[in-house]
Amino acid sequence: MEETTLSNGMRLIFEPMDQVKSVSIGIWLLSGSRFETPEEAGIGHLIEHLMFKGTETMSAREIAEAIDSLGGHVNAFTTKEYTCYYAKTLPEFVEPALRLIADMLLHPKFDPEECERERMVVMEEIRLYEDTPDDVVHDILAKAAWGNHPLGRPVLGTYDTVSEIDRDRIRSFYERYYVPERALVSGAGCFEVKRLVRIFEELFSGWSASSAAAPVDRKKGKKTGERLKASTHVRPQRERITRQKNTEQVHFCLGAEGVALGDEDVYTFQILNEILGGGGSSRLFQRVREERGLAYSIYSYLSSYTDAGLFTIYAGVNPSSFREVLDIIANEMRALNEEGITEKELANAKTLLKSDLLLGLEATSARMSRLGKSGLLLGRVPGIDEVISKIDAVTLDDVNQVTRRVMIPDELTMSVVGPVKDLD
Repeated sequence: MEETTLSNGMRLIFEPMDQVKSVSIGIWLLSGSRFETPEEAGIGHLIEHLMFKGTETMSAREIAEAIDSLGGHVNAFTTKEYTCYYAKTLPEFVEPALRLIADMLLHPKFDPEECERERMVVMEEIRLYEDTPDDVVHDILAKAAWGNHPLGRPVLGTYDTVSEIDRDRIRSFYERYYVPERALVSGAGCFEVKRLVRIFEELFSGWSASSAAAPVDRKKGKKTGERLKASTHVRPQRERITRQKNTEQVHFCLGAEGVALGDEDVYTFQILNEILGGGGSSRLFQRVREERGLAYSIYSYLSSYTDAGLFTIYAGVNPSSFREVLDIIANEMRALNEEGITEKELANAKTLLKSDLLLGLEATSARMSRLGKSGLLLGRVPGIDEVISKIDAVTLDDVNQVTRRVMIPDELTMSVVGPVKDLD
């Protein structure tokens, strides 16, 4: 892994992989939905769309044709804390792919007609999302957990907020958050590092922040590097939100306090997740699906941000089974609290985590993502051996202590979508 910084402050992290035949490169920006004001909700995601809708020298159609001509993938995504523009191509197409992305990011036209048209596209995307209860229930849980905090708002925004976003707001947000100080480049695959650095220096050295640029608050630690400075730790609220909807299933999420990125307990939580609902042998999958046939989909996952975390359990069930499944989950939590996990569960969870890590890193895109997210939000990229060592160091007592602290049935956040009238 090699790191460097351009003359304008933009950081680059590269990991050459001579044994592969592809290249994955991402440009990461601290520009997620949590940086939006309530009135701007959804603007970061809208701008991500607009980056593909024309530059000063290329039309939206020409951009689409250029992407197809590369024979790979050029795309983007927006989350609560960052936006990423990425390309996965063969080595011979890396330079034209980077020139295309640079033109999109540095010279967006924000044509008024394109802005209006794409705003309408995003509003249709929101409508589509609202018609997918097994997706929207997770955003409702975030609202229940975080309330009016920015983490409680959906990345897409709402129909009402997006409908009010005009070109002036788009330009203003772009000038505040699309600046080199808030950007990081990560790349993995078959390439020569010096050549990539030269290309980025040529394409991005003239990129400078406007006077309106949003500052980046970072803190420096001996072991953690220069990571994004978090505000006071945000704890989830114990709220319950129900959305009545005429669906075949009841979709619900239960939320418990998780851990922030970089927290010393993050691997303990990941092991707990594997044991409780992370896979086919997990307790919830076995109790609810395999033993009773009450759900097709039931799982758990951990969401970690710079200053907060949420441990989530999701299930989609027949309305007549809703209460029964809730009771099974609560009883499983109580059993974990009273009896703890077993040595076999601990060993299996560690094997799963380490295998997922190592097998995933065979793909250049997975390595690129790991470099980008860790570098942007943590200020450093933990080595593979370091991560494996930390997973191995988690003890039975570590997991049991975390379980007793957060797996409390009566203190969970909850969201429900479906034909349910009363949660009490």
